[in-house]
Amino acid sequence: ADVSPETMRRMRAAGLTTILSKPITSAALLQVIGHGDHRGGRSPNVALSGDRPVDAGFFRAQRSLIGEARTRQLVTLFASVSETILTGMRAASLAADRAELRRLAHQLASSAGAVGLGRLFALASTLERDAPDIGPQAIAAAVDMLGQARDEALDALAGLVREVPALAPSPQTSRSTGTPIL
Repeated sequence: ADVSPETMRRMRAAGLTTILSKPITSAALLQVIGHGDHRGGRSPNVALSGDRPVDAGFFRAQRSLIGEARTRQLVTLFASVSETILTGMRAASLAADRAELRRLAHQLASSAGAVGLGRLFALASTLERDAPDIGPQAIAAAVDMLGQARDEALDALAGLVREVPALAPSPQTSRSTGTPIL
């Protein structure tokens, strides 16, 4: 996650030639694996668009790589995990626990990045960076903004997930009669 110049120098000194920064897409990982002889330092970074709640291009690319069923699972998992993280962030904000707030902001940014939620990723990353230096009111406002951005992202994700109809379950039939079972 840390791609600062100092860390990059240490990684290169340790013999690492290709470095992926978060969020890592399956496509970027496959590109690096497929080009084992690639020696150019950093591979192409994934830049999520922060203009909208969901970077639809990123989301669709991920969906095409992992499939519709896993995409639905990922969105469901994100909805649950992000709510837990935001609850923890609210508690950390009230307790003035900036270390926990930073940890949770990092976790939220990582989760948002995996799904393509550019705006939420950017806001959470900013809070992670700035939490030690901003006042309690600014922290509370940032956590509220993260909650709103999460809600907007979940609404947008719902529309993108509906783009491809879910597979209808195959009907079960009674062995004895051959009739469908509900």
